[in-house]
Amino acid sequence: MRIYSKILVLFKFLIISSVGLAQNSDSTSIKKHRHLTDRFIGNVGIFIPSKSIKIKANGESPNQEIDFGKTFKLSEQQSTLAANFIWRFSKNKKWSVGLEYFAVQSTKSTTLEEEITWEDVTYPVGVTAEAGFGIDLYRLFFGRVISSGDKHEFSGGIGIHGLDMNAFIEGQGYIDDDNINLDLERKSAKFLAPVPNIGLAYFYAPTTKWLFAARIDWFAISLDEFDGSLWNIAPSIKYQAFNNFGISAGYRYFSTKLDVNKDILNGSVKLEYHGPLLSINFNF
Repeated sequence: MRIYSKILVLFKFLIISSVGLAQNSDSTSIKKHRHLTDRFIGNVGIFIPSKSIKIKANGESPNQEIDFGKTFKLSEQQSTLAANFIWRFSKNKKWSVGLEYFAVQSTKSTTLEEEITWEDVTYPVGVTAEAGFGIDLYRLFFGRVISSGDKHEFSGGIGIHGLDMNAFIEGQGYIDDDNINLDLERKSAKFLAPVPNIGLAYFYAPTTKWLFAARIDWFAISLDEFDGSLWNIAPSIKYQAFNNFGISAGYRYFSTKLDVNKDILNGSVKLEYHGPLLSINFNF
């Protein structure tokens, strides 16, 4: 009986040891999603946003806020290029720098259904006027991994959004205080607003093929020339089709409110862009 007991104990020991070795072997052979391990990550795609554009451009006295989307039908969806690139530059891949860009330009002509005033020029009801608005958005972001595992990564950091904006209204108008009628008057504004931000990002990869991602940027700023806030939210789903390439589908929400006190524009800007984003991803 003692021999059988010893054999049983030895058998149990071998089973436990083999299970432990198997677990250790599995842990060393665990494969992560390429987004969690590669040094260079980027995507290029199509952003299809709906837009809300409200601008107030004061002249010698405060003017009304003009809803460009409603008045000139500039809120319609349109497709535009969007690109993003991340470089994990530190040896342990904890630190990264990211660059992002998208641009939207819209121009429409319409017969005014209500009187509007832009930089002291009034465009009356019934006049055919043309208006346009454009924005080039640049995002530079420095991040660091806060927590990571085989299937997830949580990071945070600081960055800056560069909002390069331009707007114009052109049509027959008048200057009320001076009783001046204008056959064709074009009033335009163009300025670059730097808006710093803090951001968080989370990635979860249940398999080596699928990745769920969410990113949020926020900031409120008060400087001599600018006063406002910014939100940038971007959830997405990514599929790693090949070792270095994949596809993704997501949603982008960008909103900013700025009070501007500059020579080229004294007024306010309220922007909102939201819509689907379809991309081709690359990593190496």
